[in-house]
Amino acid sequence: MDRTVRLAVAEFAQAVPRAGDFQTGAFEACLNLGDQIHKEVQNQNSSDAAYRSEFPLKSSFYAPGYRFVVSGRADGIFRYENTATIEEIKTTFSLKRLLKEIESTDQHPYKLQLFTYCYLFQKYAGMKPLARLLVVSSRTGEKQEIELPYDKEAYEKWLEAKLPALVDEQKRIEKRLARRKRVSKELRFPFENMREGQADLMDYVSARLDKGSQTLIQAPTGYGKTIAILFPALKEALARGAQLIYVTPKNSQFSVVVDAVKALKEAGAAPKTLVLSAKSKSCIAEDELNCDPGVCQYSRRFYEKLDGTSAGEKISRAKVLDAAKLRTLGKKNELCPYGLSLESVENADLIVCDYNYVFSPQANLLARLTQVKRKRRPNLIVDEAHNLYQRSNQHYSPELSTASLRAVLEKIQEYPAALREGIEDLIVRLEQFIGSHAPRDLNHPEVSVDMEALERLHDETTRWFVRAMQNEAVDTRPIFELFALVDAFFRINDSEMEGLCKYYAQDRDSHALRVECLDSSALLAQVYDEFHASVLFSATVKPFEFFKRVNGLAENADNREFESRFPRQNRKVLVIPQVSTAYRHREQSAVKVAEIIRRISEVQTGHYIAFFPSYKFMEQVALHLEDTLFELIVQKPRMPYSEVEALSERLKSPLPCVVLAVQGGMLSEGMDFQGENLHGAFIIGPALPVFDYSHEKQREFFDKRYGDGFSYAYTYPAMVRSVQAAGRIIRSEHKKGLLVFVDRRFVQPEYSELMPKGWYEESVRELVSKNILNEVSDFWTN
Repeated sequence: MDRTVRLAVAEFAQAVPRAGDFQTGAFEACLNLGDQIHKEVQNQNSSDAAYRSEFPLKSSFYAPGYRFVVSGRADGIFRYENTATIEEIKTTFSLKRLLKEIESTDQHPYKLQLFTYCYLFQKYAGMKPLARLLVVSSRTGEKQEIELPYDKEAYEKWLEAKLPALVDEQKRIEKRLARRKRVSKELRFPFENMREGQADLMDYVSARLDKGSQTLIQAPTGYGKTIAILFPALKEALARGAQLIYVTPKNSQFSVVVDAVKALKEAGAAPKTLVLSAKSKSCIAEDELNCDPGVCQYSRRFYEKLDGTSAGEKISRAKVLDAAKLRTLGKKNELCPYGLSLESVENADLIVCDYNYVFSPQANLLARLTQVKRKRRPNLIVDEAHNLYQRSNQHYSPELSTASLRAVLEKIQEYPAALREGIEDLIVRLEQFIGSHAPRDLNHPEVSVDMEALERLHDETTRWFVRAMQNEAVDTRPIFELFALVDAFFRINDSEMEGLCKYYAQDRDSHALRVECLDSSALLAQVYDEFHASVLFSATVKPFEFFKRVNGLAENADNREFESRFPRQNRKVLVIPQVSTAYRHREQSAVKVAEIIRRISEVQTGHYIAFFPSYKFMEQVALHLEDTLFELIVQKPRMPYSEVEALSERLKSPLPCVVLAVQGGMLSEGMDFQGENLHGAFIIGPALPVFDYSHEKQREFFDKRYGDGFSYAYTYPAMVRSVQAAGRIIRSEHKKGLLVFVDRRFVQPEYSELMPKGWYEESVRELVSKNILNEVSDFWTN
């Protein structure tokens, strides 16, 4: 019996052998006008009674052992009594270039798509149609009709080459599916001894994967949750012939997953792993923004070069592909590393990437996963899931500021005079546009954006952007930056999204119009629909109801907290409520906080870290810690990663030190101090977000939606930061560690109930000591 394979016309109508340039479609993606232009043309044609838009066509093609069902919707058909014309509408940034490509390329995909629709229509209606391509400039609206010579016999000759190529491709897919299923059976947990609780976590995850559930998990740092979640999720996906997508908020966290894959390989099975970095980090071209094949040799003739070298074979054989390997292959074979990474997507069993690849408005990963369309939906793992909703909100929160406009202004001074003066004039009017929205009372900064004026400025920005991009003599980055700013601001204001707060802000040097996305959960929810099962996990996702809501999970999503299984006698948690670190009390509390840090850290000398709610308060306390027995190290704002690495090395030294850092910073999340002898951590107050206009609007928004706005906007985010910071201590069953929470709010129920299980039995008051130094001394000596 023939195997049935279903293909869309766009998938089917590709050149044999592959040919052409690699194009990211960056300009079209920025302009995002394709759908709009299609609808406008179709609406104009609808006045003709003979016209039908989105005409469905479908047919089967047979090759030995296979039946290929090809279907799609032709953009439009003009059908009269004895004749018919099939019209395909295509948009392009550069009309002249596309017309030249179509004229010079026999197997251009646009030609093949149109001819495929003609062939399907002829089989359906019994009449040979005329073929028309309507090409529309997405920047000028200019249109060009091209009558193409559809020839049934010529098309069937193409089919004679296409069908065997499809059979070969399908056999590769089947081989890939068989390999995945084999690897799934061969996968073994890579460590001889499981940490206590890991088996329970794996069983819980496995049960939810089998049901295709959405799951939210909290487990403490040091639990071994990465491998305990990765292992069953990968095994289940591969058993179905599907993939696993593992997303993290930071590229620096990729190494944890790659290390887990190496451990799996040593245990006997090696899933093919693709590590996707940002396009800018893998680019090897001089101008990373201009992917035009006419300019970039790495994009030009990409597919011929890929199939004509060993690069394609190397990326298919590689067990782990990361940015460094892709760059090396790209340089050697003059191929775009980003293009190589996308070519590797379908072959990978495990894809590790930043949140942006899956959750941003420009996410392109799912579109590359043809297995999604063939009902083999991948599994999704979201690491550090407490970060997801805020990252997602940021994607939909653009700003148009005078500071960013002036930064562009400084960068275009070397442009040719006419181009520079035109852009300078545009920037002046953009600044005037911002200023025209200034409210009379800055205490009430919410604004209604003048969309007519904004649309005119957006159109003009697009025109100057086009002119600059066509000038090979200029650095395109500043104008791209300007276009991106204006375009993002225009599109979000032109959308119908709910939960947007629009307001005017100013400081001494800059004025801005801001759009604050208060809740992007509905958009996140749409993403999960593309996956078989989704597992979101973190050391801090309590309360579950809050994180399920803001992360767009279903109400019936599963959730569970896993308590630390490390020996309780190795952990000492203290709460010191006698000190207030509320903003109004900080100046007078600085001396007390410094004394607490000094006296407790001197009971057992070693390495300690104190996490503060702000840099300013941290610096106030630092002034009172200058004359101590230990070295004092103070975190800098925007600390270079080289200094973070140097700090990590410093903590391996036996010489005692105290590190002062901020909650929510790079030292409080994602840093693994395992084996570096951190004795304890001080959490100096819950790091409540600043009481500014946007957070107050968020409080109002959630108050209306859920009735608990203050907790959603302030309390919950604050405790996430505090518990995350505390997680830098006790990262293995062999370590002892001290946690000291300093602030009266930590004993209040709305804060203490968000602490992890096992920190206290019945009441947080159990953690309040009457004799702190004696208890600390007893902890270290016993």
